[in-house]
Amino acid sequence: MNTLLIFWILLPGPVKLLLWIGAGVALAAVVWAVLPKGRVQKTGAVVFLAVYLAFPYVRSWIIGALHDYRIQKEAWLSEKCRELASGETRPAKSVKVEGFLIDANYDKLLNERFQRAASVIEKKSGGGGFSMTLGGYEQHPIYAAVPGGNFAKMAYALLTEKRFSFVEFEIIPDGYKGEYSNAGFLNTQGWSGKRYRLYYLAPGDYANCVNESGEAPQISGVAVMRSPGGGMTRQQRIAPARPMCLALEVTTKPISKYRLSGDESEEWVSYNGRIRGVEIPLWTRIRWDRLQVGDEGGEAVLHRYLGFNHPDEVSPRYRCNNPRAAAAIVGTVLMPDVDREFYRTKPWYQGSAVQRFYEPEKVADAPERTATVDATVSDAQCPEAPRAMAGNVLDQLDDVSRPARRKSVQSVVGGTQPASFFTLGQSASITRLSWSGTMHGDPGKEEFLIRVFQDNGGVPGTMIHESRMVSRGRSVGQWSGPSKIFDAPLSGLTLPAGDYWLSVLSSPGAQRHFFWFQEPAGQRPDCGSGGVTRYYDGGRWGGGSDAPAHRVGLTKPAPRLASRPPVVHRNARGYSFRLELKPTAPAASRASQE
Repeated sequence: MNTLLIFWILLPGPVKLLLWIGAGVALAAVVWAVLPKGRVQKTGAVVFLAVYLAFPYVRSWIIGALHDYRIQKEAWLSEKCRELASGETRPAKSVKVEGFLIDANYDKLLNERFQRAASVIEKKSGGGGFSMTLGGYEQHPIYAAVPGGNFAKMAYALLTEKRFSFVEFEIIPDGYKGEYSNAGFLNTQGWSGKRYRLYYLAPGDYANCVNESGEAPQISGVAVMRSPGGGMTRQQRIAPARPMCLALEVTTKPISKYRLSGDESEEWVSYNGRIRGVEIPLWTRIRWDRLQVGDEGGEAVLHRYLGFNHPDEVSPRYRCNNPRAAAAIVGTVLMPDVDREFYRTKPWYQGSAVQRFYEPEKVADAPERTATVDATVSDAQCPEAPRAMAGNVLDQLDDVSRPARRKSVQSVVGGTQPASFFTLGQSASITRLSWSGTMHGDPGKEEFLIRVFQDNGGVPGTMIHESRMVSRGRSVGQWSGPSKIFDAPLSGLTLPAGDYWLSVLSSPGAQRHFFWFQEPAGQRPDCGSGGVTRYYDGGRWGGGSDAPAHRVGLTKPAPRLASRPPVVHRNARGYSFRLELKPTAPAASRASQE
């Protein structure tokens, strides 16, 4: 075989042609002999001979045409890539806005890109084991336009570095059975349709403060907020308190007049090219990375950004994204408006730390407001006496029957342990206990640990009662959402007249974590019947610094605390509970007993 191949290669061209034609004529004669006589015989033999003789030329033309197409495609990709990757970073149009809406499905962009990259790497590995990271391939340019990594970080950077007044993120039901896959730690119970995260800066004592490093709950306390959209959200509080914080609301309608959209789109792109000397239209399939700035009504488009990676994001021959151009959109197309009309509608803005940040020249001589989150106040500012018994009931239960921004604290044996102060004016048996809060985690049994402590100079002292019980929460009223009221009968708990502390915790065997509501707020939100916390069994009551450093979850050094009066736990705001009592001795005033 090799000898014949070498012989064929060494033959002159005319000899090869004659041999090719001779072989074709011989095969045509065979076809002539096989086919039935008549018209079919003549036509079949002629057609066979024509195709046979033309085949080398047709094959050569097709190979040349494909070669021309590849050359034209590479030339177009190179030219388009240079155009996109080296384009102007300063767009022709711009608009001043107080804030804007970011319309991008981050989960979809991240997951689909990850799956494509994993598929490419798996094929290159031959189906064997492989590993990859998010940094192993190029990300969508939306991350260059709005860097940060999560919603809170992105918002905080836009508000503090770019100096916008607010920023919104769209939340859409795109998951299985209409779930909100990009809702994070927001409670989506009862939601339908689109929702919007609205971030802005607020005083440090504002009810909607969240941690700018993320939305995961932390052990030092959790705020439960009712948003204008009717949904409940569980967010990490900034601890310790400081003059200014990142605030979050969830709304049903955006307030932005402009939006920044980001997505991917796979399209056939048309361009002109020359194939075998003839100019014809050609097509190439491209997956575009797109950004667009337009008005909320969709009528006007201020700016479009296009980029792509070809053939894929893992090993692209053409990297045709321009991160500088994407990053310049926020700040050049969308420019911060310094009028601050958004904040002037807020009653707390004038003279606040937020105004001092945005408009220091207008509050240069005004005293700065200090944050009072979880700060207790002096005896002169708060009532000394806790809530009094009314008949056979001591009631400071938040029954979730009205709309309010509620504060709660995680209450668990292996973490934060809050306690609420109460006083009995006479000896009594506690027959029933009710309390309210929220449960988080996988559905399962809701098991609690009930503890009662004697008072020891304004903080819990010796534990005199501990019992374990299972209670199913019940919803009350249209405002309850995930908030529940729990009830349990008590037996064998008789207390003499005196001062005590009650603690309701998720037991070690519980499958869900309990967050205990504070008691209903009075005229001063920091004052109440008495409340204090500690970290873990054996921790110092009221000693926030006793919490292990790795549990607090801060990503930067804590700011310096504003000066405030000494902590008075007996006057601080307590927690939500109701005691049903059965007197065991004739009623008498505490003064007469003492």
